[in-house]
Amino acid sequence: MKPAFTFFLIFCSVFAYSQSVLPTDEKGKVVFIEVVKTDSLGKELLYENAGKWLQANNFQIQVSAEDSIAGKWVARQSFPVYARGYISKKIHGKINYTLTVAVKENRYRYEFSDFTFDYYKENRNYEMVPTGKHKALEEPQASGWQSLWVQHKKTTSNTINTLIGSLKTAMIDIPKPKTETVLSKKAASQDW
Repeated sequence: MKPAFTFFLIFCSVFAYSQSVLPTDEKGKVVFIEVVKTDSLGKELLYENAGKWLQANNFQIQVSAEDSIAGKWVARQSFPVYARGYISKKIHGKINYTLTVAVKENRYRYEFSDFTFDYYKENRNYEMVPTGKHKALEEPQASGWQSLWVQHKKTTSNTINTLIGSLKTAMIDIPKPKTETVLSKKAASQDW
C-alpha cells in the first residue's frame, strides 16, 4: 500500500471512532439522556434521592424555586483529563458539563449536556492553571493533538457512564423506616 493511502485509512478510522464514542442529539450536541421508569416510587422520594446523590458527588447545584416545585435538579460539575501516562500525570484540561434530573411519579429523566473542554497550561510556578480558552466537545478536530482529543472523548464517555450507573442505583434507594429505641424498664427506672 502507498503511505498516503495508509495514512488516509488511519485518519478516517480515528475520525469515525472519535465521532461514535459520544452520543449526540439531532443538533449534533453531545448529550446523554434517558427516561427511567421506576416501580411505585413517588415523585418526592425520587426528588430526595436525586438531591442526596448530587450532594454526595459534589455537584454544584443551581436549582431555583420553580425547578424545585417542578421536581427538577440542575447541577454543574467538571473532571480533569490528562496529557501523560499514569505515573507522570499532567493535567491537560477539564471537561465541564451540566446535569439535569427531572422527576415525576414512577419515573425520572437525566440529561448530561453542555460539554466543554477548558484548556490548562503550566504557569511560572509549574502549576497547571486554566487558560480561559474553551472547546466544545462536539468538535471533531484538534489540530496537533487529535489522538489526545479522542482519548478525552473516551474518558468523558467512561466517566459519564459510571455516573449514570451510580445515579440509577441511588434513585431506587428506599430509606429504611426509622425505629425508636425502647429502653428497658430497668434502665428507665435507674435514671430516676
